[in-house]
Amino acid sequence: MSVDEIVKSIVEGCTRQRNDYSVLRTIDDAREYYVDNFSGMSRMEVMRDKENAGSGFYAYLLRKGWCGAVLPKSKKTDYSFIKTVDDAKRHYELRFAGMSRSRLQKDKKDGGCGFYHFLVKKEWNDAVLPESKNVLHRDYSALKTVDDARRYYSDNFAGMGRSELSADTKRCGGGFYVFLSTKGWRDAVLPESEHADYKDYSKIKTVTDAVRFYVKVFPGMSRTALMTHKGSGFYQFLKRMGWLDAVVPSRERSRRKKLVDL
Repeated sequence: MSVDEIVKSIVEGCTRQRNDYSVLRTIDDAREYYVDNFSGMSRMEVMRDKENAGSGFYAYLLRKGWCGAVLPKSKKTDYSFIKTVDDAKRHYELRFAGMSRSRLQKDKKDGGCGFYHFLVKKEWNDAVLPESKNVLHRDYSALKTVDDARRYYSDNFAGMGRSELSADTKRCGGGFYVFLSTKGWRDAVLPESEHADYKDYSKIKTVTDAVRFYVKVFPGMSRTALMTHKGSGFYQFLKRMGWLDAVVPSRERSRRKKLVDL
């Protein structure tokens, strides 16, 4: 049997086991389905729901572009009213005066965590927040381009791998690694990692692509084997996408299916 035949067989089998959302032809159909099956659940709760196939429903809405029209609005705070650094400083003094960076980052009850990440995204954290004694908060604002970051890496961390750099506190490598991740420059600056968790799966656009990749690279490998070998990154990718059940069915479910067939 060819790879394409194997892929087709797996996809067709998984489709029968998963909910078929193609019957939801309009936004109103999807809204009705949400009310009947997930009423009161937030976006995050629907996305993480495995028991009632909420993750599959969420993925379907995502593909159709209906998330905003069907699911309740995200509870994330809207910081669009903060236009300048001075606005951000006033908000900090009003809501979080005196809080350190680490404390602010951990504050979920009063929204400090969200505000912290907003500042990081805007690159205003050093201008607004008190200076941290933690080496991970070293100021890298002078690195304006990818080439600047590459030179900094060569001058300070030449030859260091990703895992070694991220764990380094003596020379502040961990902070530099976080900075690269925040800017989206990690792959452009650092050497390619042999660790599976860093593999780029962006080319896998559909469940069929994922099944084909699984069949070619990890044929027949169980979930446990996938998690504990070089497939751990692929396993985590499938979980994030909500495709795990479709690509790597659990052995327990397979056994139950065989018993039913018998």
